[in-house]
Amino acid sequence: MARRLKGLDQITAWFGGIAIATGIMTAVWYGAKYYASTKANEERSAIDAVLSDVRKSTANDSSTEHPPKAEIPEKPHGDVHPAAKSPLENYGYTGNVAPWYWANLNEKWKNCASKVNQSPIDLSGAKLDERLKTLKFFYQHGMTTIYFEHQTVKGKVERGSYVEWDGERFDLENVYFRTPSEHRVNSLPYELEAQLEHTAVDGRRLMVATLFTTGKSNDLIERVAKNIPPLPQDTREIDRANWIDIFPLEKTYWTYVGSSTTPPCSPDVRWIIFTQESFTNKSAIDQFVLRQKANARPVYTLGDRRLVRSNR
Repeated sequence: MARRLKGLDQITAWFGGIAIATGIMTAVWYGAKYYASTKANEERSAIDAVLSDVRKSTANDSSTEHPPKAEIPEKPHGDVHPAAKSPLENYGYTGNVAPWYWANLNEKWKNCASKVNQSPIDLSGAKLDERLKTLKFFYQHGMTTIYFEHQTVKGKVERGSYVEWDGERFDLENVYFRTPSEHRVNSLPYELEAQLEHTAVDGRRLMVATLFTTGKSNDLIERVAKNIPPLPQDTREIDRANWIDIFPLEKTYWTYVGSSTTPPCSPDVRWIIFTQESFTNKSAIDQFVLRQKANARPVYTLGDRRLVRSNR
C-alpha cells in the first residue's frame, strides 16, 4: 500500500515534480525551436541557391555572342492536356528555351534575335525632359486572376482601370512579375520588377513598371505572393485589387521606346518606369524568387534611342 507523504517529504516531492515537468517542457521547447530553425535554414539555403543562380544569369549581357542555335522542337503527337502549351509556344529562361534561343523556337519570334530597339535596358544617363507631363491614373478596385506561365507569375486584371499618356487612354490588362528586375540602374538589377501592360484602342502597348527593393510591407504584393498557384493549370483570385497601391508616392519616371520582353519581342512598345523605388517585405520577394527563379531577359544597348526622365 502506498505511503502518503507528509511535511518535508511532500514539499520535496512537489518541487521534484515541478523540476521534471519543467525539464520536459524545456526539452519540448528546444526540440520545436531546433525543428523550426532547421526548416528555416533549409528554406534560406534554397532561396540563397536561387539568388545565386539569379546573379549568374543576370551577369550575361545580350551584347555577348549567343550560344549555338537550338533546334526547333517537333509538334506534339496525340492528345495533350488542354492547359499544356505546344512546344512551338514554349519559352523560358534556362536551357535550350532561354532568351538567346527564342528566335529559333518559333518562326514568328524572329524579332527576338534583333539587338536594335529591344527591351530591357539600363536606365542610367537619362536626360531631363521638361515637356513630359504627369501620368494620369484612373485605376479602380477589381478582381485580378493570378496564374503561372512561362516561369512567370502573371495577373489578368478586370477591365475598367486605365492610364492617360500624352492625351490618350491605355487600358490596364495584365501584370507581370520579374525576378530580378529586367531594367537596371547603373548596371544593377533590383530584387523585383512589376510590369503593368496597357493597350490602346488601336493595339499600341504601354508598359508601366516599378522596381522593388526590400523594405516596408506592401499589402497587395504580399497577397499575390501568398496566392501564387502551386501548379501551372491552377488560378487564384485577388479581390478588390487596386494596382496603383504598388506604385511609389512620387510618380516621376523614365521613358523610352522599346519592345516586349517576351516572345514575339514586338517593337514600338512605350516603357514608363518610375524613378522612385517601391518597397515590399523580404518574405514576399522570396516567394517570387522561389517560384520563378530568374525570369529576366538580358539588357540591350540603348543605341540611338532617346531615354528621358520627367520632373513631375
